[in-house]
Amino acid sequence: MPQTRTPPTSHTINISGLNFHYLDWGGTGTPIILIHGLASTVHIWDLVAPQLTAQGHVIALDQRGHGLTDQPATGYDFATITADLANFVSALGITEKFFLVGHSWGAHVALCFAQRYDERLRGAVFVDGGIMDFKTQWPTWAIAEKQMTPPTLTGVTLPEIRRRIKEQWLGDAWTPETGDLALSVYKVDAQGFVQRRLDTTNHMQIAHAIWALTLAELFPQIECPVLLVVPLPPGMVQQPDAWQVEKRRQVQQAEQLLTQGQVVWFPETIHDVPWQRPEQLAKTINEFIAKHLAAKAIDA
Repeated sequence: MPQTRTPPTSHTINISGLNFHYLDWGGTGTPIILIHGLASTVHIWDLVAPQLTAQGHVIALDQRGHGLTDQPATGYDFATITADLANFVSALGITEKFFLVGHSWGAHVALCFAQRYDERLRGAVFVDGGIMDFKTQWPTWAIAEKQMTPPTLTGVTLPEIRRRIKEQWLGDAWTPETGDLALSVYKVDAQGFVQRRLDTTNHMQIAHAIWALTLAELFPQIECPVLLVVPLPPGMVQQPDAWQVEKRRQVQQAEQLLTQGQVVWFPETIHDVPWQRPEQLAKTINEFIAKHLAAKAIDA
């Protein structure tokens, strides 16, 4: 990756009374919209987005309640979140079909958007999300709620959260740059203590919406091309645990049920693929976009 990257421009746009923050990396041609995961921000894409601008106009959105976007108390169901995205694209004046790339919960959003607004998409990319039906692992919400509730940060200072990011979160993916990017999900109060930007109550509204989805019902309804980017965590290639075995089964199911599905595996890679493997991920996305732009040209 180049050592210097052209920084994006930062913007805020008001949609139905809410201020939505987004970053614009420029580029010309087909729009490429990037959406982050649960409790994340636009900065998950900082290392990938500049490498996509040769393919199109690249924009990353802070979704409702996240990053620098407003945080209302309601509206974290998929119908509202996907409507936010549709309204955002319309507010930017985008009328042509575009590519949508989502990471983690953002991939679930991309899945639901494709199911509701398929006619607006040239293609979609799900990066380690939009695949697992959590009800197969956690059959009741009471079980899932315990697993999906984030730990409290009472009394945690900035130096301590930096240590946790390095040692407990990013591990081998940590660099000074990714460590700083990970800090974007937090804010620091006047006393120097760390808080999450996303309120826990709103976090759990999203968690419940994810858990309640039955993905196998949605896949056959999606007609646009879909790329599934699936990381295999360190040590899980040769000796997968029960979660990874089930995940592989559901990836195969998704590929079979999608009208135009393609899977690319990223071995020895953590969940935050855009930070650990930005060059490889950008190359994979660029190839997917180029393939389907070429198919569009042939059809025309």
